[in-house]
Amino acid sequence: MERPLHVVPEKVSASALVTGVTPDFDLDIELKAFHETKAGVKGLLDSNISTIPRIFIDPLDDHPLLSSSGHAKDGTVVPVIDFSNVGSRRRKEMVAQVRDALKKWGVFQVVNHGIPVATLEEMISGAFKFHESPTEGKQKFYSRDLKKEVGFASTFDLYSRKRANWRDTFRCHMAPDPPSPHEEIVPEYSKCVAELGETIAKILAEALGLPLNYFINMEWLKTQSIGMHYYPACPQPELTRSNQAY
Repeated sequence: MERPLHVVPEKVSASALVTGVTPDFDLDIELKAFHETKAGVKGLLDSNISTIPRIFIDPLDDHPLLSSSGHAKDGTVVPVIDFSNVGSRRRKEMVAQVRDALKKWGVFQVVNHGIPVATLEEMISGAFKFHESPTEGKQKFYSRDLKKEVGFASTFDLYSRKRANWRDTFRCHMAPDPPSPHEEIVPEYSKCVAELGETIAKILAEALGLPLNYFINMEWLKTQSIGMHYYPACPQPELTRSNQAY
């Protein structure tokens, strides 16, 4: 007996994405339905759901190196490196710390990076204002195409990953050609990040025994994209993730 085909309505409501309303669980259908709402995770939450759609359920077994807290199971943590007074006598110490982090981890966290707290707070405030704005206004920016200068989506690799992240992201390309018009705080933040990027690039080169401007002369450092994430309250946080494993 052939499996019956299900007719997919042109639009599926947020509540139909949960359980029991769609005829059978068809992952592709539900991913498509979520994508076509163009409302993101915040749109789902605004529809007063009490259980999360199945496309958001991401078993912990898929990430064997992580515990439920998101930390490595052996208790280790990513190296944290203080970048204050980078031009002082501490530079050799910082270079040594970066070299060690690269050998053992391949990644590290930077603190005391020099970006003004006021600039960070204004960026966070602006991102929050956008994500909390009415769905209708955000839908015109909805796109999973990373080549576009500006875009709003939940999971940009939605169909290839076959799961959705419990978060919304507004992103824009800031360099070499920033979008216009834009809030004054965005280019100010972009400038600060570019300066920090050059500092880190020089420290990386020094740690690896390369010429100081080795990475700065590469084209990739001349481009910049900013992603502003938003993590709405989740009714079942133990079943999903806001970010996939890397």
